[in-house]
Amino acid sequence: MEIEEFKDLPIRLEAWTYETVVTLVKKYEFEPGTFDYKSVLNPTGANQNEYIKSICSTVCSMANTDGGFVLFGVQDRKITVTVPEDRITGIPIGGDLLKEFGNKIESIQPEVYFEAVPQVLKRPNDPSKGVLVIRVPKSPRRPHMLLTTGIYYRRGDGGSGCRPGSPRRRYRDRRGSRGPASGARSRPPSSHVGHAGGRL
Repeated sequence: MEIEEFKDLPIRLEAWTYETVVTLVKKYEFEPGTFDYKSVLNPTGANQNEYIKSICSTVCSMANTDGGFVLFGVQDRKITVTVPEDRITGIPIGGDLLKEFGNKIESIQPEVYFEAVPQVLKRPNDPSKGVLVIRVPKSPRRPHMLLTTGIYYRRGDGGSGCRPGSPRRRYRDRRGSRGPASGARSRPPSSHVGHAGGRL
């Protein structure tokens, strides 16, 4: 489903609020593919690599199809909760979250462009944590693939083989100041990736 056809999602990232996330979590226990819940941005423990791979495959599938949103700080249906709002645990606010996200997807080739909410959507009862919303648009450079597996991902299939190359990543400040991430090349005119006002 095209993002523009999904009425529950604000297209403009500036329009997202914490209440938007609450509405989605209450209504959708199962993510419909247009958005995806991720409990953390910086995983730890034995399954750290698998979790990062999961982030990359989600971003790949969105870029290769109709685009979508990734919501960091929301647990999926595997976690039992009393009320749906309890799934919104948030991630710690601090550091350069956009850079941390970009580092996670460096293994995707060609580079994927993304945008983020201007500010992390803070939890009302714990402002030290919030939900980071990333928008991955439908990519004019598709298909994208995950270098570590040599597979590119599309929703609804197991992926297909694709020739590896060198990963690159770039971002653009939504306020107007532009700058490539470390090691990135100049931005092509047909694509962009948004950086939500610097350090989130």
